[in-house]
Amino acid sequence: MEIAHRPDLIELCSALSEIPLAYTDRGQALQRITELGRQVLGSRACTLALVDLNERWWEQVACAGFDDAYVQRMRGRKVRLGSAMQGDALDYERVARGEMIEAYDLQQDGQGIARPEVARRYDLRSALCCPLRLEGRLIGYFNHFSSRPGPFAEEEKQLIRAFARHAMAAIRILEQREKAIGHERLARLNRVMLQATEIRDVAGLLEFVLEKGLELIGCDRGTISRLNYGKGELEIVAHRGSPPALPRLRIGQGITGQALATTGQPVRVDDVRDPRWANIYVALWPDTRSELAVPIIITNAEIRVGYELKFAPKAVGVFNVESPDVAAFSPADQDLLVSLARYTALLIDRLEFDRKVADLDAIRQKMIGVREWDDIIGVMMETITDTLGYDYVNISLVDQERGRIKTEYITGIPKEQVEEFKRLADHPLDSRDIQADIVRTRKIEVPQAGDPRFDSEIYRRFGHQDLVRVYIPMITPSDDKVLGTVETGYRRQPYRQHIYEQDVRILKGFVDYAVRALEQVPRGLLDQVTHELRSPLVGIRNNADFLRHRLQQLPGDVVQRKFDDILLDCDIGLYQVKELEYILSSRRAPGPKVQRTLIFRDVIIKTVRQLKPMVAARGYDPNKIEYDPADIHRIEPLYVDAAQLNQVVYNLLVNAIKYAEDEPARFTIRISVNRTRDAFVIVFKDWGIGIRPEYNEMIFESGFRTPEARQRDVNGSGLGLTIARRIMRDLGGDLRLANCSKPTEFHMILPKRLMEAPDDSHD
Repeated sequence: MEIAHRPDLIELCSALSEIPLAYTDRGQALQRITELGRQVLGSRACTLALVDLNERWWEQVACAGFDDAYVQRMRGRKVRLGSAMQGDALDYERVARGEMIEAYDLQQDGQGIARPEVARRYDLRSALCCPLRLEGRLIGYFNHFSSRPGPFAEEEKQLIRAFARHAMAAIRILEQREKAIGHERLARLNRVMLQATEIRDVAGLLEFVLEKGLELIGCDRGTISRLNYGKGELEIVAHRGSPPALPRLRIGQGITGQALATTGQPVRVDDVRDPRWANIYVALWPDTRSELAVPIIITNAEIRVGYELKFAPKAVGVFNVESPDVAAFSPADQDLLVSLARYTALLIDRLEFDRKVADLDAIRQKMIGVREWDDIIGVMMETITDTLGYDYVNISLVDQERGRIKTEYITGIPKEQVEEFKRLADHPLDSRDIQADIVRTRKIEVPQAGDPRFDSEIYRRFGHQDLVRVYIPMITPSDDKVLGTVETGYRRQPYRQHIYEQDVRILKGFVDYAVRALEQVPRGLLDQVTHELRSPLVGIRNNADFLRHRLQQLPGDVVQRKFDDILLDCDIGLYQVKELEYILSSRRAPGPKVQRTLIFRDVIIKTVRQLKPMVAARGYDPNKIEYDPADIHRIEPLYVDAAQLNQVVYNLLVNAIKYAEDEPARFTIRISVNRTRDAFVIVFKDWGIGIRPEYNEMIFESGFRTPEARQRDVNGSGLGLTIARRIMRDLGGDLRLANCSKPTEFHMILPKRLMEAPDDSHD
């Protein structure tokens, strides 16, 4: 059974944060977490199991998607880890390491996940078992069962990991309630956390959390500091109580810095004047006697180590409260702020992810107009350092002719060392060097320090022992070849030892987009269009030369065909000149010649007739460009520039002809007209090779051509649809891809207001 609605991560945070408040019974709360997991993941069934590694057993404490008989049979049942009985136990070694376990063919072999008869009864075919980790310790597994045979997509694995992290925040609160924080304070904490999920900016979130956190523990002074990863400093970004100064502390400096110095545990000091704190305490308020510093930290952030995904803490900042009273803060205060701080860390991580994605979206839009390799790679380098925050970037490109991979672009080392680095970073593709290995494996990798594949001379000479780096292969979508590698990273610090998987995913998405942009301009768009321009010129020259030598001997129909070919090549050449003007942008055509135009007669029929020789030359039937004569009168005369509209129609028809199926009998182009309240919609349908759905907007980007288009022996610059949509939008209309395949369907939308003559038009 498919689940109709899957909440996004913000909804998930809200739903999970309500659980400890809504349920006083721990078992009911765990059951609700399991049911929510099933909804989020679209599971056939889900189970939640708790693990005791010391006693080597697991107990299923909640399930969803099973009937009452199964629930009753499993209730209170403890099963030994690693026991020989099929379907009774997970692999102890893998459980102990906290690995995600994938299982398939459950109906034939339960693989320690489920009994085959149970799998058959409930139509369970595959499973993902995700570890639940709380403060570094494994406490259980959340099991997602699917009726699909598998394998699981990476997106599904990422989603279940995200669910597990947020479920842990709710379970943490349940544990704290059991430690007698107090139901009333717990209820207030849950309301604060629920409200916090509605805040969409980090600064506003931190101001809110500080204010409400102080209210929860009855304190009137405090600060929140964010960790600046580049400087290794804690910067105060929110404060209450008007401190006389806002110092920046390094990790380990002051009680605030101590909270992030080693294990990321809270530091509670009953009296800052105790001699033990004399060389550590940094005064913020002169009358402070007690202080509590709680790290804002994600305890189980995904990191990449080699090819594998693991978990490690991720420091975000510190929530610090102070009081003029000695021993002002209790263990219950500490536990309450720990819950709030860790939940806040998850929300900050989500908001930062959204911000980076939004920033990259804006950069991608700017990249659409970039038409040179060096410019595109320049945008890549700048984005990776300035937007994504990496210190070091090395882009190496493959030279297939020489069989080598070489650094071509680098930042993060002194300028005077760049040429020396490039000279050294040039390796055979069949060597043991790590760049060559990434090309071979085609995998994203975060190698460990001292990896033997590093070039030892470069490693020592340029201080790479201090870096933590990720390598991403640049794979072209059209031919699935490795263009090169992106190597990026930052200085390894005690507080930043890893590359976080969330950052890897963001970086990978941006690199993939940039590679698509690079693939569209292998010679530069100007070279592409001028190359296309040569084709019609050669055709005109050949036909003219043919007629010049044989005109007297040729029958009239052959002469007419040759003149038709010449005229067609002239039209194609003029069309390419318009694209060339667009690229150069050095001179603009005069303003549009707006006049009363019969769209069907003056634009569509004219263009169809113009292209019939091209259709015939390709072996297709020109009469298969079809339209209903009744549609000729369904569009009232409009005041437009007929030449511009001709360019739009010409582009749509030429594309339909160029990318038709190879079998002539299947060739058809159908043109029709629809009317809406505000617009005329001219519909172009063809039954050609189609467009993959993932490219439905990218085809309108400057220079983009789909892999299928590039693989066919057809010229193209990837500018036609860009220009066509721009023309339509300048008119107040639009050009849209309404259907991707069988038929491919474009809608050319003309607003009805164009029926009114503009002030400066004439008939």
